[in-house]
Amino acid sequence: MSRHPSLAVFAISGFPFVVLSSALVFLAFQIRNMGQAWLVLDLTDSTLLGGLVNGTASITMIVISPFGGVLADRYNKRTLVLYGRLLLHS
Repeated sequence: MSRHPSLAVFAISGFPFVVLSSALVFLAFQIRNMGQAWLVLDLTDSTLLGGLVNGTASITMIVISPFGGVLADRYNKRTLVLYGRLLLHS
């Protein structure tokens, strides 16, 4: 019985934990965004400000993504990921 090649990555010992931790981080990020928007709505009673607070992260990603693409094309991706993680957690 052969497995589909795209599922072979799950045979790596730590990979399911990486997927689970990434899913939990994403969930926590979404909960934080919802709580932040709710707080802004509660404090200001303005849906516009709540939307602006949530949209700020999207605008940042739209502006920074092209620079990230250039960096990914020019430098070692593993090194970039390591530096990105260091910046994220410092």
